[in-house]
Parts: sequence; C-alpha cells; structure tokens
Amino acid sequence: MTHILAKKSVFGTGAVFRGKISKVGAVDIHGEVYADLELDKLVLEKGGILEGNVRVGLGVMAGRFTGRLHAHSIWVMKSSVLLGEIEYAALQMDRGAALNCRIKHNWETPPPSLSEAKDVSPADMMPAELLPQKATDKDGDAS
Repeated sequence: MTHILAKKSVFGTGAVFRGKISKVGAVDIHGEVYADLELDKLVLEKGGILEGNVRVGLGVMAGRFTGRLHAHSIWVMKSSVLLGEIEYAALQMDRGAALNCRIKHNWETPPPSLSEAKDVSPADMMPAELLPQKATDKDGDAS
C-alpha cells in the first residue's frame, strides 16, 4: 500500500456502507461500515459500527468493532466494544473499554503504509496524547 495520508473518507451518522475500502489515508466512521479496510488511520467514533478485516497503521476505537484488526498502534477508548481478534504493536486502552477477543502483541510487523514509506516514523502518525511523555526528576529536569 502506498503512503496516502492526504486522502480521507467520512461515513456519517446514518450511513451504511458494504464493500472494500483501500488506497485511502484515513477513514472516520460515525455510521455503519461492513467492509475490509487497508489504510493508514482509522477513527471509529462512539456510536459507529465496523465489521470486517482491518489493516491499519493507527486505529482510534470508540465504537463497536467486530472482526480481525491488525494495527500498528491502537487506542481503545472507554466507549468501545471490540469483538474478534486484535493484533497490535502498541496498545492504549481506557478504563471501561469492553474487549471480548483474542489479543496478540506483535512488534515485528510494520504498519501497512510505513513498510513502504521509509521517511515516516510511527510517532508521526500518532496523536500527541498517545505519545509517551518524558519523565522528569524531582528538580523538574527531563531525563
């Protein structure tokens, strides 16, 4: 997959889509999507539904997902419900998130788009709130 962060698709509340989505940089889902996806960034909004096989660099999950998810980085928010199978390299999960799935940690597989885009680091794709914060000592100096 080529690295295409500039393209974004949005499925609004009430929309229902069935099919396959690829060659898109980002997808925001507020409605229902029943599809296989391969993309750089996925945002499944609260109230959104996604069913299918998904390969993504960064997934932010707040809605209901059913299927197989292969994500380099994933943020599972408290309103999310995930069912099926998840494979990830980096995972952040908020208290209250519901996971009823097989979860597999895998550091060896690069995200789909980064395997071809050598000049982009995983941190470039993550929201600032997901990046690790530098530790400070008792004098306030960063270590």
